[in-house]
Amino acid sequence: MGEQRRPPPPGARPAPAARRPSVAPGGVRAPALPGAVGPWLNGPPVRGWRGAVTLVDFWTYSCVNCLRTLPALQGWHARYHEAGLTILGVHTPEFPFEREPANVARALRDLDVTYPVVLDNDRAIWERFANRHWPHRYLIDPAGSIRHDHIGEGGEAATERAIRAVLAEAHPGAHLPPPVFDPDAADDEAVAAGAYCVPATPELFAGYYRGRSGNPGGFREDEPALYTDPGGYREGYIHLQGRWRVTADAAHFLGPEPGALRVAYRGAAANAVLAPSPDNAPVALRVGSAALSDSGAAPATAPAPSGAERRLTVDAPRLYELFADPAPTGDLALLTLAPEAPGLAVYSFTFGRGC
Repeated sequence: MGEQRRPPPPGARPAPAARRPSVAPGGVRAPALPGAVGPWLNGPPVRGWRGAVTLVDFWTYSCVNCLRTLPALQGWHARYHEAGLTILGVHTPEFPFEREPANVARALRDLDVTYPVVLDNDRAIWERFANRHWPHRYLIDPAGSIRHDHIGEGGEAATERAIRAVLAEAHPGAHLPPPVFDPDAADDEAVAAGAYCVPATPELFAGYYRGRSGNPGGFREDEPALYTDPGGYREGYIHLQGRWRVTADAAHFLGPEPGALRVAYRGAAANAVLAPSPDNAPVALRVGSAALSDSGAAPATAPAPSGAERRLTVDAPRLYELFADPAPTGDLALLTLAPEAPGLAVYSFTFGRGC
């Protein structure tokens, strides 16, 4: 896909912070906000950039990388709002349920987000910025120029140095509160020398638009179908068992026969974007993770999970943590979702790269 939810992979360590400017000396002009966007949550609309220091953050509430950046954003809002910083969350949805204002409002409450958020359902702001990433933050000065931007997770120390520098320019002589992050911290996400990192499977999708089917004949697009899981698991493929309807964005379990969705993966954590039935009735499921040989050998017919197992209730459309550190060695594992009733919708999976 064009957008990226995951941050760029770690690379070479950049120059120490002392050798790098906190804020770009110039900066490109930030595009104007479209006139007809919204709804707006957590406050009145932000009308423009002139005369304000604004941190714009593109995110969506089911994105695991976005969720990991929210504590920093909320911390900056609490620390610098009185000093003149406005944080604007631009919620650009990836999945249909993220377009619903009630779902976003519930997520803001659950996530303790209190700064202004605008719903960018038609991607009008996204396109104005020519943005292609979740998350992506832009710091805009009172003249309307972008002075700093960062893609993905990390970079908090550099972003905060930029915030403080632009606030100091905008309000000469004003006293700024102490920083949230160590100003001398490294700006990259490189790990310590010699550290072992568990590899992670890239983000996977369960809908036919971006997903890959491991079933014979592939997905039956938008049609109810009875699937038989053939085994022979390969990393990154969706295997269905039972009666499902696969749409562009998700796989929907129909039942009433027992069913399962399995995927072979590597990672130090497993997460999934799930939703309950259309009438929002909660759906219970069993979640399992079991070791899998590189040949893909595993039981192919039993829908129940094996190995490590837990029960989960899906009561709202959002990101769910399935396992933390289920395959710490980086070996191939088989993830199984076994819904106990019809109605479950499975959208995507993300896996953590542990070090």
